Amino acid sequence: MSNDPKISIGTGTVVEGGAAAIRQQQRRDSNIGLGAIAEAIPQFTTERGYTTFTAEYALKDSDIVVHFFLPADYRGDAGNYWAVTFPRALDAVARNHFAAEAPRLQAKYTEELKSWWFRARGYDRVVDMPRFIRGFFDALDAALEVRA
Repeated sequence: MSNDPKISIGTGTVVEGGAAAIRQQQRRDSNIGLGAIAEAIPQFTTERGYTTFTAEYALKDSDIVVHFFLPADYRGDAGNYWAVTFPRALDAVARNHFAAEAPRLQAKYTEELKSWWFRARGYDRVVDMPRFIRGFFDALDAALEVRA
């Protein structure tokens, strides 16, 4: 396998979440209820049951969006893990699990949050989304355990 990632991996600022801040701003800007606007804001589900990362995921339009964070009890070299180990494992596991490559799969490291952002485009028709995502997380966690 080449060291060149097959998904679009980079660095930058990505804002996908922040639903609470968006709602607060909208309430300040208007005295009306949010109604359908609030329903359009992605609702992230947090997964904490993994040893190599904590994640939150949501379906935004037709895309799966995931934020990966270091687990609170991580004791290794976070710099090397986040800059080298994690993106390599993410690249291999994501390509295999989603059966896709760039531009359909994208990942970026966000310095501001010290986290990884991941998007898989066009997966809104997955029948059992939580199971599909947990399968991705299980495979990624296993790959990272081997590399740690």
